[in-house]
Amino acid sequence: MESTRRLLLVGKTISWNQQDDCCLWDGVVCDQQTGCVISLDLSSSCLYGPINSSSSLFCLGHLQRLNLADNDFDSSQIPSGFRSFPRLAYLNLSFSEFYGKIPLEISGLSRLRSLDLNGNSELTSPDLMRLVQNLTHIEKLYLDFVDLSAAIPGKVVNLSSLSSLSLYSCGSILSSLSNLSKITLLELKDNNFFGEIPSALANLTQLTSFSMSGNDNVSCGSLSWLGKQTEFLQLDLENCNISGEIPPSLKNFTQLNLLLLNSNHLSGQISHWLTNRTRLAILDLGHNEFRDPFPHQISELVNLEAIYLRENHLSGFVNLNPFFNLQHMERFYISVNATLRKWHMLGLRLCNLREFPDFLRYQDKLEYLNLSGNKIRDEIPSWLWNISRETLEFIGLAFNCLTGFEQPALVSRLRNLKFLVLDCNKIQGPVPRPPPSIFGYTITNNSFSGEISSTICNLPHLYVLDLSFNNLSGMLPNVCLTRRAI
Repeated sequence: MESTRRLLLVGKTISWNQQDDCCLWDGVVCDQQTGCVISLDLSSSCLYGPINSSSSLFCLGHLQRLNLADNDFDSSQIPSGFRSFPRLAYLNLSFSEFYGKIPLEISGLSRLRSLDLNGNSELTSPDLMRLVQNLTHIEKLYLDFVDLSAAIPGKVVNLSSLSSLSLYSCGSILSSLSNLSKITLLELKDNNFFGEIPSALANLTQLTSFSMSGNDNVSCGSLSWLGKQTEFLQLDLENCNISGEIPPSLKNFTQLNLLLLNSNHLSGQISHWLTNRTRLAILDLGHNEFRDPFPHQISELVNLEAIYLRENHLSGFVNLNPFFNLQHMERFYISVNATLRKWHMLGLRLCNLREFPDFLRYQDKLEYLNLSGNKIRDEIPSWLWNISRETLEFIGLAFNCLTGFEQPALVSRLRNLKFLVLDCNKIQGPVPRPPPSIFGYTITNNSFSGEISSTICNLPHLYVLDLSFNNLSGMLPNVCLTRRAI
């Protein structure tokens, strides 16, 4: 390990200088009896450059787990030296900028249970059958973005231990996938599939997670084969050309925690039976053709974290109060439902929001908006100053974690704004000038810097101005001292 330490002193390995015993190094696990290194995790360690097959890394013959994910190996080839790890059960090389053919030496790692090559878009495996022929114990196989260049061979579907198979954006598919009797996770997103999903997939009785999204030429048909499934936890059928009502075959999935049916041609009423799926955490029905009144029963999904209903044709009044009572709720998107009623007053104070609600983009009648006391971070987006430009009189953004403005000059465009409250954030930069209509302007306890412009104190209707506890400099303009009620 000494020479390995010299080669890789970046990221996690910086701490290796602090201990002589390599078994105490960050990312290293040793066998307690033999002292041999059995696990090495250098994921996200800022490693750069190729790994040579003569590297001291390959001297660690007792390794059982190796994680080199999320580094930059500079479009180099995966070295053949991996054959030096006969005991290896877990290998993760995902998102590490490897290039070229997957070396067949990996097929000699007969004890592998998990192989993750995700996110290396320049990797190729022209002979997947030879790659996996000896991996008889493989349980998890992740080949997202890898160029398989041919149909999935029958050898893959004969891997009796395989429980998770992810082939995101890879190539063709065979109906023989239905022979994967033990598979629990099947990811087939963004491939070039044609025709209907094979009904033979009904034989995958242990399947709990299935994704077919992003296959524009696929027809999910009636999804009748789903009627034989009962164990689904996650189902992703985005952009699968499903039309009509939500398929009734989904009623059987009482344990669902994720359901993605966005970007289809679903219409009619959003099914009431969805409200019985109490474990549902993420529901996406956006980009469809639902036209009935907004389904308020969805607020009964007590574990809901995110709901997406954007770009439909829902109608009626939306009562947000029940959604604020949901303990785990974080994301709520109903934008571009043209027939939904617009608000005049919207108070979302102390609602644990982490970002500006997207549906605000399409509100053009607001007079009062209060988002104070939340956890909204980063910059104030420029679109916020364009909504309800003619009507908005009050904006409260105090007690958040805001850091600045995307375009500070836009603040002055709200023609009827009377009160702007930005207290207790982390906003940096110069003090933006509010519109001439402003009555009260408070920005205390931030990190504003620069000088105070005399134009602020010249605003004709300004009554309350609080700039305290910032990093302002220079002299206070005389006009600010002579204003009567400041």
